[in-house]
Amino acid sequence: HSTKLNLVVDQRAELDVRLDGDGDARNSVTLHYENRLSRWAEGRDPDLTYDLMLSGLYGDYVRLLAPAGSDLEGVTLNGREVGAEAVGAESGKASFGRYLALPNGAWASLGFLYEVPAAVILTGGVYEYRLLVQKQAGASAMPLDVSVDVPDGASVQSVTLDGEPLEGRPLDIQTELDRDREFVIRYRP
Repeated sequence: HSTKLNLVVDQRAELDVRLDGDGDARNSVTLHYENRLSRWAEGRDPDLTYDLMLSGLYGDYVRLLAPAGSDLEGVTLNGREVGAEAVGAESGKASFGRYLALPNGAWASLGFLYEVPAAVILTGGVYEYRLLVQKQAGASAMPLDVSVDVPDGASVQSVTLDGEPLEGRPLDIQTELDRDREFVIRYRP
């Protein structure tokens, strides 16, 4: 049976990237979910709510696509190692998958830790790291927090989000994943 539970499940994403001196990127992606069916159902027709939401158990098969050659190091559910259910390749990218079940009123955090070798390029004495975060077609927008750590001693030259320069604390970015987002970080050693 199909449900409309996507309407009542809040999601947000955190992405932490650590760049090392060899140009590799260690990525930690954490997806946070909260099933808010009970709050949504308050004051609504119980029969309609049941017809739309059945028992309120939200199921999501999460597939994370990463640059080709990425190495999966771990998958966690609520901080506990659970492993991936699928590791493969899709459309020229590495693919890591895990199923998540979320009952009515529950919350969960699903995390992926992976390394991207040779993620940084060197041009004219400036290192450049590009990160493309793609929005799933048809999915609602969600908050996205991105933090990037450059190698020790590196001096950040510029940070852009979708081609626009970021000021202030440009390596701690809070935005909305309402469309594909591209981050470009340039730094010197």
